[in-house]
Amino acid sequence: MTDFLRWEIMAGGITPKAQPPDVLINKIFKGYFRDLFELWSLNVPLKDDGNPLPPSCRLLAGWVVQAWEKVPTELVKKS
Repeated sequence: MTDFLRWEIMAGGITPKAQPPDVLINKIFKGYFRDLFELWSLNVPLKDDGNPLPPSCRLLAGWVVQAWEKVPTELVKKS
């Protein structure tokens, strides 16, 4: 192992305290992303077999950008 790497054992249940982005910021981002997906899913075209067409990579990337833009900057700074 190198001098700048060191293994640490974390107690169970500490993730909410050690990783605030996972707990708060990502939750908010995922909520905004889900809203965009659900809005899209109301009018999604169907394939011949009746299943919905998947969203394009470009559309998904656009949702990611839109959702991140809605996450309050102040929230990210405070975490």
